[in-house]
Amino acid sequence: MRNIVIGFLAILMAVPMFVGVARADIPINERVSIDGNLRFRTFFDERDFDWTNTPPAYYSTMRLMIGFKIQQTDDVLFRAKLKDSRYVGVPATGDVDATTVGSRSSSYLSLQEGYVFATDVFDWGVDFQIGRFEMAYGRDRLMGASAWGLEGPNMYDGFRVMYDEPGMKLDFFSAVIRDFSFGDTFPDYRLPSTFSSSGVYRYWEPPGYEKLKRYLFGFAGSFLDGRLQPILLVDWDSYDLGFDADADTPEKPSQKEQEFWVTPGVYGNYTFEDVGGGKITVEGDAAVQVGQVNDFGAFPSSYSLFSFMAAAEGRYHFDHEMKPTAGLGFDVTGVGEGVDDPTDVFVFYQPYFTPHKFRGSMDYFANVGNGLIDTYITGSLMPMDWMKLKLDVHNFRFVTNRGYDPRPNNNTKKDVIRFRQLGQEVDLLVKVKVKKGFYIDGGFNFFIPTEDFAWNVNDAVSEFSNVSYRQSDPASYIYLVFTTMF
Repeated sequence: MRNIVIGFLAILMAVPMFVGVARADIPINERVSIDGNLRFRTFFDERDFDWTNTPPAYYSTMRLMIGFKIQQTDDVLFRAKLKDSRYVGVPATGDVDATTVGSRSSSYLSLQEGYVFATDVFDWGVDFQIGRFEMAYGRDRLMGASAWGLEGPNMYDGFRVMYDEPGMKLDFFSAVIRDFSFGDTFPDYRLPSTFSSSGVYRYWEPPGYEKLKRYLFGFAGSFLDGRLQPILLVDWDSYDLGFDADADTPEKPSQKEQEFWVTPGVYGNYTFEDVGGGKITVEGDAAVQVGQVNDFGAFPSSYSLFSFMAAAEGRYHFDHEMKPTAGLGFDVTGVGEGVDDPTDVFVFYQPYFTPHKFRGSMDYFANVGNGLIDTYITGSLMPMDWMKLKLDVHNFRFVTNRGYDPRPNNNTKKDVIRFRQLGQEVDLLVKVKVKKGFYIDGGFNFFIPTEDFAWNVNDAVSEFSNVSYRQSDPASYIYLVFTTMF
């Protein structure tokens, strides 16, 4: 508790230093427009269940994006946007900087967007976009902006063909993706978490993995005024394992293994008007996933993939000037570990969704695709027209039992303990509108782990470091965000 109080004081002391950032003079004419945003975020990070051996991390990040659009003709638009992402006060040192989070270079300028958008191509009634662009569909569960991270939002290099008629929209897209465009956590989705001891935090990454390319194809539609939105994602790769996947020793010649998965899904929403003086909104997502994935173990091999995702939320909107809401929701992925058939994988890969918007704000379970159940209650309130409060309470558990050995570095695995319950998370979010275009967001996030889960996560650490962390303290995560945009 003492560290939490210190964290709050440190963040509050930072407020006066950044109150004057929201200023902009924007010349605009009929052909050129300029837009941009700056986000300064301060963290108090203590998410390791260990208040005794590891101190909390205090750090700040800043992301600046500025772009412009040029309407070349009535039918052709040129777009470019640059981005600078950095850890405040930490110099870049090459590929990996000196921060506690192990990010790539914390200060560099990159192209966030650069594309040409043409309408009514060949008078066929379709629009065409090519270059580097951002895209999101539905409520971001299968494909979202993922703008929370320092490297975000997600960006795609490719093209889109779009057809838009009243009551119906269709987008067809193809993109080549490099992992670093999705921030530091992207490889976690990429490799099967089925083969980790905890299902959390433990993934093996082959050398040079960040240089590999991914290929994405698919389409997204919108019907019934947006109430029904199907989507299809086809993710394909062919990459070098570094040795023969079918060999008994890793010294055999290299070969390429193809990996792919197909994800058809759908998002839907509906509003029930005039229910008890208020209204009820319901929205949800569902998807299945099939294909083939690879394990980068000592003797790599390919596995069949089958999994699913289902998520839904219902919310009641009260008829009151403070606009209170209350709701329930769930988010389920995977069908278990698949221990009965070693040739099957039941992980649901979700590299394009928006973390923090789903599965809580502490990111413990953002990357867990196999056999996770999140049930939650949610509520919001606007006590003033310039302030919004939101409270979410989550309960996390695995679909099937997981096992761990409570003895560090024990290879006999005779004392395996089975468990399913992971813990509860409380997320309190506050958003304040200071001025038009200038906002402050604050988050207080608190996770209470079960003793089994805290031991399980730390066991994955101790196996590699020969250090035993045996704490099950609640973990906290506090942030304060200053955002200006135009």
